[in-house]
Amino acid sequence: MDLVPLEEAKGEIRARCRPLPEVRVQTTQSLGCVLAEEVRARLNVPRFDNSAMDGYALRVSGRLGVGDAFRTTGCILAGAGAEEVVADGEAVRIMTGAPVPPGANTVIPMERVRVDGDRVEVLEPVALGANVRKAGEDVRAGEPLAEVGERVNSRLVALLMAAGVEEVVVRRPPVVGVVSGGDELAASSADLRGPSQIVDSNRPLICALLTEAGFSTRDLGIVPDDESAMVRVLRRGAESCDAIVTTGGVSVGDRDLVPRVLAELGDAWSYRLAIKPGKPFAFGLVDGTPVFALAGNPVSALVAFELIVLPMLGSMMGLADPEPPRVVAVSEERLPGSEDGRTHYVRCAVDVDGDGVLRVRPAGGQGSHQLKPAAWGNVLAVVNRPEGVEAGEKVEVMPLTGAPWPQSGLRKGEGAPRPG
Repeated sequence: MDLVPLEEAKGEIRARCRPLPEVRVQTTQSLGCVLAEEVRARLNVPRFDNSAMDGYALRVSGRLGVGDAFRTTGCILAGAGAEEVVADGEAVRIMTGAPVPPGANTVIPMERVRVDGDRVEVLEPVALGANVRKAGEDVRAGEPLAEVGERVNSRLVALLMAAGVEEVVVRRPPVVGVVSGGDELAASSADLRGPSQIVDSNRPLICALLTEAGFSTRDLGIVPDDESAMVRVLRRGAESCDAIVTTGGVSVGDRDLVPRVLAELGDAWSYRLAIKPGKPFAFGLVDGTPVFALAGNPVSALVAFELIVLPMLGSMMGLADPEPPRVVAVSEERLPGSEDGRTHYVRCAVDVDGDGVLRVRPAGGQGSHQLKPAAWGNVLAVVNRPEGVEAGEKVEVMPLTGAPWPQSGLRKGEGAPRPG
């Protein structure tokens, strides 16, 4: 089987991943969802002219100068009405957020006046219109606030609520089931039975990645190398999940049974992807539910998740641009390529030097079984030349899901911690 370019495989897979249905939800319940309709403001923000300071609301025709004096006629609190008209020579004490009364056009802060009974004297000059938040200066009613394909974050929730948008139409994040396959796997060190077993790190890895990316997970457990057992688990998962991710059993070994199971349950496609690590990959539909089958080596699973699964889940929930961002960094060391024509995704750490330049270096060994460099790194460097990238050359890097940016705990220009 020939190597398949990554983008070709992704195009085929994306065409088979159906978008999730649209639903109308409360704005306060929409965090992490993707908008399926444009959102426009229903209210002005602010709704009315209000004070930006605790102070005095005045009616002036020019700049307030030192020694100017006014007579106070009342006090306006936030949430109160402001009916009384402020005339020339008058001032009203006003609190932050309170409506500016009719006739007033300027607010002078408390610390810039001297108060003597009902007389207020200006101590520092204040410009006409100072400290007045005008109605609609942030948002105008009817103004577009968010587009189709935009993911709702905490700041957008606040903006929409302030603008009177209490419901939105969205596609929700997928619920994703996670399965590990293999007789050699144990759920924990306490469950190890014999010298050839290992602790399963893939399910915790994928579940954690999904959680960091804002998706809900269903832990479908460890499945032994048994076709009937895998059939049962995938059918059960398809009933409660929008997608399923499996790890292990997708290569060409005698016990790599996942492609056969997917073919038995529905349509299935197997790939030898032109990427390193993560070459073996399978995809299938079980009762219409997408199943992404990743290799068993943990770093292979990580890379395939970042490059394929995450963008496909983003497409299903309607993200306008589900692909991970890429930026350019300068390599501090040689980054290896792949001589067989595959693009090598090198686990690296990025830092920012004193001049603000991103600098990248390998986080450790690059074996597909080596988790420590993946844990210590924060990016994948995209090396698409067989000869690799030399020190001092520029290279594209892709942030890893949930990784700090730049890497936490490093001094400027220090680079990654060294193994051992």
